[in-house]
Amino acid sequence: MFYHHHSQIKGQMNNDLLIVVGVAVLGLTALGLEFSRQFSAGGEFVQAFLDMLTTLSMAIHIYALLGILFGGGALVSVIFKMDELKSERLKELYPSPLEQHQSLKDRTFDNIRWEQIQEHINSKNSNDWQMAVLEADKLLGQALEQKGFAGETIGEKLKQADPSDLLSLERAWDAHKLRNRIAHDSTPPDHRTAQQAIEDYRAVLQELGYI
Repeated sequence: MFYHHHSQIKGQMNNDLLIVVGVAVLGLTALGLEFSRQFSAGGEFVQAFLDMLTTLSMAIHIYALLGILFGGGALVSVIFKMDELKSERLKELYPSPLEQHQSLKDRTFDNIRWEQIQEHINSKNSNDWQMAVLEADKLLGQALEQKGFAGETIGEKLKQADPSDLLSLERAWDAHKLRNRIAHDSTPPDHRTAQQAIEDYRAVLQELGYI
């Protein structure tokens, strides 16, 4: 985010500079055409040259004023953008008590959900094992989305991940494949397989900082 805003500020300054340069080029072109017209019309060369210098002097003052106006506007824009960037950065580094409370509340809720998953996987009922895998997979999807992995499905999000960035990527795939098998097959997995999947989910979620 920081680098994105920094690029926007540089882009704004470049746009303002291009406007000033464009105005200057158009003005000098007009002056050249005016001098050519006067000289080709048979006027005295010296007089035409003096007239051009006078007009050029006036134009320089005008361009200087335009440069100050555009430069001042760009400076004000940069100052406001830097203040906005500083404010956003401070919010990221020092969140308000309300934001901290909400973050803690969300984390507590996710931990409660994980405890429920643990209860399901430790049950003697095979349907609970399936439920544990399905719920853990939902947590995985939310964790990947929170980390910015794009995609409509968990599979698409996992394809965006790189093993160097997510060391437990292979374990995530193994657990997610079991979830898909459960979703499309009425036969429940054996307890050991379900337990291994939950351990895989745990490793991935912990690496993502979600639990």
